Amino acid sequence: MKVLVTGGFGFIGWHISQELSSRGDEVAAFSRNPPSDMGIGIKAIRGDVSHLSDIIGALKRSGAELIVHSAALLTSESQRNPVLSFDVNVKGTLNVLEAARLMDLHRVIFISSTAVYGITREGELVGEDYPKNPITLYGAQKLFGEHLGENYRSTYGLSFVALRLPIVYGPGQSQRGFSAFKEIVEKPLLGERAVVKVGGDQKYDAVYVKDVAKSVWLASRAKNLRHSAFNIGAGNQCTLWDLAEIVKRYAPNAIIEIGPGFDVAEPIRGPLDLRRAREELGYSPAYDLEEGVKDYIETISGKRGY
Repeated sequence: MKVLVTGGFGFIGWHISQELSSRGDEVAAFSRNPPSDMGIGIKAIRGDVSHLSDIIGALKRSGAELIVHSAALLTSESQRNPVLSFDVNVKGTLNVLEAARLMDLHRVIFISSTAVYGITREGELVGEDYPKNPITLYGAQKLFGEHLGENYRSTYGLSFVALRLPIVYGPGQSQRGFSAFKEIVEKPLLGERAVVKVGGDQKYDAVYVKDVAKSVWLASRAKNLRHSAFNIGAGNQCTLWDLAEIVKRYAPNAIIEIGPGFDVAEPIRGPLDLRRAREELGYSPAYDLEEGVKDYIETISGKRGY
């Protein structure tokens, strides 16, 4: 299959591009600033999702049958620059859907977020039908993107799938998004002190980025879907203190300081219900926190390919 990945050189988008390419898809990564080294089998296309003509041009050049829309400004960036975040996160999503409609594409896979739920009750299982009360611009924009996709599905017959991701961690993560996992895993390996001031009391359903990439591949092939929105997670919760304990097994001299409190960017308190994704997509996380951290460390240490 020929696939266009928006934000294809971002943290999540790059892993998606690599996964799809490794499984035999022809992947074009769409980005405002693509790097010179694209990787084997991945074509770079320069463009901006806020410009409909750029997306249509990329679809024509790539011959894509499917779009994976992962381009977005994340929580802190969106709060700092609401107007720009609207252009990227709302207008950009509308442009992707419109381009897919005009070009008669097979499907749009939208990288959404559990931020659509807002603050949930402690320990309560969060399924896809849980009430949506986002408390950030990012969460509100992702929820609106899902509504746009549903409208294009019901009105124009466009196949639309939204994958709601919690915290995603793994090699290649930047400092622009949620960086506490990166701080705690990577700094001790460099012999540096890791300091996270707030968030120790937060329970995260943190999913390893390779599981996310696999979920996209599954969503690209899924047939006879009864729903359009799916939680994609690890299937259990952890704290930053849990993460620190695992890292210390690999770096016994690590100095990791984590303050208490909760994280406003990830207010969800309960575990994610993954039953819908298991039943309709065939998704099952391959990495628990222990295995995810192990692979993460081996990858950035050069013991695994990346």
